[in-house]
Amino acid sequence: MYKIPYFSALVMLLATVAVMAQIPHTPQLASPTDGTEVAIMTPTLIWYDVSGAASFGLEVSTDSTFASTVFSDSTITDSLRTVGPLTPGSTYFWRVNASNPGQTSQWSEVWTFTVSTPTLIIPSTPPPRIFPSKRTATYNLLGRVVAGNTESVRRSLTNGCYLRRNGDRINKTTIVH
Repeated sequence: MYKIPYFSALVMLLATVAVMAQIPHTPQLASPTDGTEVAIMTPTLIWYDVSGAASFGLEVSTDSTFASTVFSDSTITDSLRTVGPLTPGSTYFWRVNASNPGQTSQWSEVWTFTVSTPTLIIPSTPPPRIFPSKRTATYNLLGRVVAGNTESVRRSLTNGCYLRRNGDRINKTTIVH
């Protein structure tokens, strides 16, 4: 069994406490860059990792003073976080800090991004017709349509066809299909 001398254990403890007491460096933001317009309502915010940081804090706000936040989390263990869904057309401010068990860094500089508003693109020329234009054919039908049978006559026609009639008697019926 190996015994650590008392003095060595004390030095290791003091060294551990000294490392834990160091304030982590302030994180540097990476993406989306300041002033960028993003086309997604759930953007991923990325910053550069900080040596010695155990976790990161991220705040996102529509207010540059961060008086109120739309997203806040101080337990992030990676150097990126997806936030949202955010509101299209809105500008957001974001910042990050780094923490270890003993200290927390200052907030990073504040960057902004805007969530773009979806745009409906209407082509300048109409799209090609997928279905042929209406065609009309005239058929001679004999007999008289009795009340209640009109719908059954209509149903018996091919899908997509409908029936025009003159009065109660069908002499010439136009089927449009």
